[in-house]
Amino acid sequence: MAEIAINRYVDSLYEIAKEDHIEQELLYQLNQVVDIFLQNEDFYHIMKSRFYKKEEKKNLLSEIFSERVHEYLLNFIKILIDNGRIGMLEDIRDAYKKRYYADENIREFEVITSIPMTSIQKDNLISQLKKIIQAKEVYLINYVDPAIIGGMKLKSNDVELDQSITTMLKKMKQQLQEKMI
Repeated sequence: MAEIAINRYVDSLYEIAKEDHIEQELLYQLNQVVDIFLQNEDFYHIMKSRFYKKEEKKNLLSEIFSERVHEYLLNFIKILIDNGRIGMLEDIRDAYKKRYYADENIREFEVITSIPMTSIQKDNLISQLKKIIQAKEVYLINYVDPAIIGGMKLKSNDVELDQSITTMLKKMKQQLQEKMI
């Protein structure tokens, strides 16, 4: 049920942004708003609380965001408050981003390495991924996990590639055990 509501809200916001060619701008601003809400738990709690009047919450939003975000986004957030759905804002942001990335042929990958990747390594991997998957743009998020010893794990929505030394060693161990039986 919540997913249906989220998709309806995203469809509405995305379509109006697309009409004015501001999809990317609204994504950026939506990210900022969500970050502000998450970093200021008391403020977010007030926005979600039933103890405060909707008009008070909307006035507070206007004071804080009227000069910072597009009026479409501000009005959208006010609609979420009117409908008691402000708690869905983070999920709405994620779904909006997913839709924007799909429309723009942008892919995001998590790369897990044993040490942080250098900018040259990131650039090379981005270049290779663009060629392989025919994406217009590729973004990498590098996580460090020393437990993988070396190599990398690459994850996206529909792709998972594990080229870590830890996994290779486990496979070798399994093959040796099978041959000994």
